[in-house]
Amino acid sequence: MSRGHRPSGQELSDLTESVVGDLRSIDAADLRSVDESELRDVSARLRRLVIEGTLQRFRKARGRKGEPRVRAPVAPSIDDDVSYAQTAGADRGGFTVGGVSVHNRPMTADEIKERYESWKSQPLEREMTLSSWLSTKCMKVDNTVVTLRDVILFVANKLGGVHLDARRDPKKYPGYEALDWARSSFRVTDLDAVYAELAALAQQFMRSPEVRSVID
Repeated sequence: MSRGHRPSGQELSDLTESVVGDLRSIDAADLRSVDESELRDVSARLRRLVIEGTLQRFRKARGRKGEPRVRAPVAPSIDDDVSYAQTAGADRGGFTVGGVSVHNRPMTADEIKERYESWKSQPLEREMTLSSWLSTKCMKVDNTVVTLRDVILFVANKLGGVHLDARRDPKKYPGYEALDWARSSFRVTDLDAVYAELAALAQQFMRSPEVRSVID
């Protein structure tokens, strides 16, 4: 079904079944404790809903205007002196780790104090449209910046959510090699860095009132 096409009754029924089924499946998974296998399934459903756009087509067919809005943590600094940064922030059994950053040099006491004071004055979260949320910079690995969209596609297309593919095209997807390195180098709570980011973004997505209204 093309995006400009007005769906027939059967197409709308099929679209509704797909969207509601995917959302209920993600909702049924306990995102506070899911393992990597379950998160791969979540990535496939998120790819369909927000990358391929079934959720937005469903909303449009139902006469709903605009995009769903999502609240997400403010990303950590990705300044030049930061060699690694990750937003994360998933609730894993009541324990949350987020705003991870690694600097490529020691910070002075004044710099630490200045950064701490700036964090205190900033909101912990911000609300944005779904498309802006997908484009949010959530990780930095050396000089490569990764978005939430990259994380969903990486797990879905490369780690087995939809496809299992060891090939990497650094020109087309420069973030994928960076994500491979992050997986082997960092763990956040009980997950490797990439799966931790996926768990966090899935929780953010499922907290959206517009998303929840489809299944509640």
